[in-house]
Amino acid sequence: MMQMKILMTIPFRLKAGRCLLSSSTSKFARFQNSKFGSQIKKAVDAKMEAKQNYSQEGAELRPASHLWRAVAFTAATGLTTFSIASISEYKNTKKSFQDLINDSLAEFKRIYSGRHESKKRMDSLIAALIASNVAVFALWRFSNFNKFMSLFFTNGYASKLLCLPMLLSVFSHSNFLHMFANMYVLNSFSSATLEFLGKEQFLAFYLTGGVFASLISLCVKSFTKSLLPSLGASGAIAALIGYVCIVASDARISILFLPQFQFSAGNALIGILLFEAAMLFVGIFTKFRIFDNAAHLGGLLFGVWYAEKGEEFYRQTFSPKLVNYWKTSGFGNSHNQKNDDTPVIIYDGNKHILTTMDELQQNKKENGYLNNDIEKNYQQIDDNLQKLKFRKQNFDELTKRKHEFKAKNERLESDSEKKLRAMTQQLERRKRWNEYQKEQKEKQKHRKERILEERKRMKMEEEEYEDDQNNIEER
Repeated sequence: MMQMKILMTIPFRLKAGRCLLSSSTSKFARFQNSKFGSQIKKAVDAKMEAKQNYSQEGAELRPASHLWRAVAFTAATGLTTFSIASISEYKNTKKSFQDLINDSLAEFKRIYSGRHESKKRMDSLIAALIASNVAVFALWRFSNFNKFMSLFFTNGYASKLLCLPMLLSVFSHSNFLHMFANMYVLNSFSSATLEFLGKEQFLAFYLTGGVFASLISLCVKSFTKSLLPSLGASGAIAALIGYVCIVASDARISILFLPQFQFSAGNALIGILLFEAAMLFVGIFTKFRIFDNAAHLGGLLFGVWYAEKGEEFYRQTFSPKLVNYWKTSGFGNSHNQKNDDTPVIIYDGNKHILTTMDELQQNKKENGYLNNDIEKNYQQIDDNLQKLKFRKQNFDELTKRKHEFKAKNERLESDSEKKLRAMTQQLERRKRWNEYQKEQKEKQKHRKERILEERKRMKMEEEEYEDDQNNIEER
């Protein structure tokens, strides 16, 4: 999204031009006094007055409590768009299945050329989005619509309308270069996103991502007390970029006019997130804003979240439950229609028969289905299904017991291993203790032997000494 700061300064530039036009110099004075010059002056004054009215609209900032309205509108937009996407996907899948039963050959041909047809449908969706942006851009060219466009197609926290512009501003561009850049990026990333999501989920994701980006922008505007409105599809396109960079993180991305510089989508996402966060903080502290970096950052974060958690929740939880409720509540029950041409295949005991729900119900009233054999076959099928159900229950019970027995054995084995390990350690400790005691006994035995030898030697020395003394006395 681009900030409307440029448009807000236009009146002052025109005013300066008007001053130059009414200068006291003779050249400009003659031009102004001429009939053509006066007409130009009136046109400039009218345009300046129209743009002044446009720039002054919504001068008072809303209280912060009004953000709850924006949050509720964002949640309602996401719930509505994804609900419509779920039901549309279900209807398209059901129609494809009916076509498959009605004419297998035609369906084979359709599947054979289905990729081309799907590509055409996807291209038509992108073309419709681009055309809507171009149409809104064309409305900005008419000065008489400036007040209307600023009211409904700019997202600002000081505007008279808060919720509806959050969605309409996603299709709004007042600058050609801004629109061209956004549409180029949309065309570049939409094909990959459509391949992953499909056209129904893609449209819901695109609109919700744009509204969520507008919500983050409003939160930042409320925090910074900013009166500048913003507009553009950059928030929704940022959601596409965040989604693609997560789902296809290894894909190679190059910069326009610089194809030699390539990098992975994951690294590109990190760089974009850091850049947008840095520019957001710079804008908050310096009041220098050209682009609505808060909306860009909000769109990127929404795309990352949807790739990581949102898509899985939509496919596994939200969409199945919604479609099931839609069918059981009667809204999606096609059998309540007067003419039900839903194809049905039945088996009469010898061959399969293709019929419709109307014919089947009519034959059931007249003949008890098509004949009595079919009635018996249906009864037999029901009996077999009951048997299979009973066997499945037994199998599930046996499987459960098997898992419990296995878990119990594992616990016993682990306990036995612990006890065996403890006993082994105890035996090793006893063995080391016995060896230590044996070693001490041997040392004690050697010590006693040395003591006895020492005593014996000392006794012999005493005897020799006494003999020597006796010899001396005798002499």
